[in-house]
Formats: sequence, structure tokens, C-alpha cells
Amino acid sequence: MVNRTPRTFVWLVLGFAGCAVAVGAARATESKSVWAGVYTEAQARKGAELFTNVCANCHGDDLAGIEQAPALAGDTFGEKWNTKTLNKLFERIQDMPPTKPKSLTPEQYADILAYVLYVNELPTGAAPLKADLTELADITYSNVKPATK
Repeated sequence: MVNRTPRTFVWLVLGFAGCAVAVGAARATESKSVWAGVYTEAQARKGAELFTNVCANCHGDDLAGIEQAPALAGDTFGEKWNTKTLNKLFERIQDMPPTKPKSLTPEQYADILAYVLYVNELPTGAAPLKADLTELADITYSNVKPATK
């Protein structure tokens, strides 16, 4: 038999309230969109230089892709990465170049990712994109600009 004293009721209410707070906190850390401005223009400029020196031979100066190297800009790229989080894209970029994966620093890979976002006409922001997989997992790529409120 369940004890139905007022004290039990209070603990049940407090338990449910605690769960509601936990759910609210989890929602506060939900992912944000690349449309929120998740990199800086200065970071994208650094990424452009790195891209030219390390990536352009395979992906092309215009990021359109060459032979087996996929495009990193445009509709096909946007459709492939749409709804995926930036940690996945960052990890894929770290596998490059294929002959020397992870040969750059994590910050340099973040700069290249910022350049890819810039070329795909995503807005810049006030803070640079960090080379932190946990933070990147909270940022979702979207090839469709959200409607303004």
C-alpha cells in the first residue's frame, strides 16, 4: 500500500518540479543553427588561406570539387550536410588531406570549416568557431535560411 501522507505528496511535487527544471535546462542547450553566426570573418579569412594551400588542389579554388573530391559549396553540399551537426563535418575535414589526415592543428581545421561556411553564404558572428567537438555537436548545418520572426 502506498503511503499517501501530505509529506509524500510534497516530495512527489518536488520530484516532478525537479524533472521539469532538468528538461528546461536540457532544452536551453539544444543545438543552434549555422544561421546564428557561429564563426568570424577573420577566421574565415585564415581558413581561406589554409584552404588554398592544403585543400584547393582536390576541391578546387571555388570549392566545386574536382574528380573524386566532393564539392564543399553549393546545393549538393548543402543537401548532403543539411540537418547534420558541425562536429560530423569537422571530423570529416580532419580526415583531410587523404595523404596526411589530421596534419593540421584542430584550430586550423576549424578555420577551414569557417571558410566553408563563409563560401556557403552563412552569416558571420562575433565569436570564432571553436575546435571543440562537444560545442560543434550543438550546431546544426541547415541549407535553408530560417524564417525571421
